[in-house]
Amino acid sequence: VKRRGWLPEIHFNNSSVETPIAFANFVIVARVGFVFPFSILLTKLLGIPSVFTISPCEIPFLVRIRFRFLPSFFASSLIINSIVLRYVLHYPLWYSRTMSKYFLYARKSTDVEDKQVLSIEAQLTELRALAKRDGLDIAEEYIEKRSAKVPGRPVFEDMLKRIERGEARGIICWKIDRLSRNPVDSGRVSWLLQRSVIQQIQTHDRTYLPQDNVLIMSVEFGMANEYIRQLSANTARGLRQKARNGHYPSVPPIGYLNDPRTKTIAVDRKKSKIIRAAFELYAQNGSRLEDISRFLFERGIQTRPTKRWENGGGHTLNKSKVSALLSNSFYYGHFRYAGEMYEGKHTPIIAKELFDKV
Repeated sequence: VKRRGWLPEIHFNNSSVETPIAFANFVIVARVGFVFPFSILLTKLLGIPSVFTISPCEIPFLVRIRFRFLPSFFASSLIINSIVLRYVLHYPLWYSRTMSKYFLYARKSTDVEDKQVLSIEAQLTELRALAKRDGLDIAEEYIEKRSAKVPGRPVFEDMLKRIERGEARGIICWKIDRLSRNPVDSGRVSWLLQRSVIQQIQTHDRTYLPQDNVLIMSVEFGMANEYIRQLSANTARGLRQKARNGHYPSVPPIGYLNDPRTKTIAVDRKKSKIIRAAFELYAQNGSRLEDISRFLFERGIQTRPTKRWENGGGHTLNKSKVSALLSNSFYYGHFRYAGEMYEGKHTPIIAKELFDKV
């Protein structure tokens, strides 16, 4: 503290934070010993609207400095007002800059679970309007197209890590089940909220705060998790019934196509002939699996690129894939699903006698 005239001038050397930011973390103690949190001085004496939400209990006091004021209350007031006018009024407070920001999180899965949920674009539109209406400052928008029924979503994990570092005080999402549908992530969100690491979760219809009854959030997270469990059980039961009815409940092998119009499996007229010729060639007992792979490759049946290996297409099928193809009962009219053998209603490509020879 340096004195210029009768007013003090405060300097902070070797500090990584600016003087105005550091001031937001100090406590001014008057000569009489009464503690004045700096935010109270700004709120009560100056009425700055940008700090009206700051609670004295929430301010992260890093350092406490005692000022020994002059005996005159008038002089003390001038000192305080000089500090405020010189260092604070022209700069945003660290608390209002950081701890009033929110992360917007929008998620939609491609699974059946999210058929009734708003699209990503609709969620963003609604949540932006909500933030504007309630005066919530959005620091960043997170968009994730992934199911929440298992832990390990990369976008969600990155958002929580940044909140734990203090980069935002809360989350804005459409519904609480957008954050989690599994007990691991649900427990983590609940724990961060109870510890006030997450100070607010705002959805379109309610607000979740650290002092709320934890039972309410636990019930809602539990309902989201149970919905997924029941949905999975119902889906599996429906697929087993579809198999019993003779319809293969998955993607058919090479030589067949899914007909979206009739929702049945149809024969691929071009590739089915190549598959039949491969069975006939191998049944002659004069060809190896490598020969069949080359036979198929020369006629256009080769590996296809995947999401993980975009450049992995255009190669010959390896031995294991050729062996699986030649031993697939689907080609003579039967298929195996969930450990059971079913008679399919699709058209066979080869006869059972040819399959037995192979």
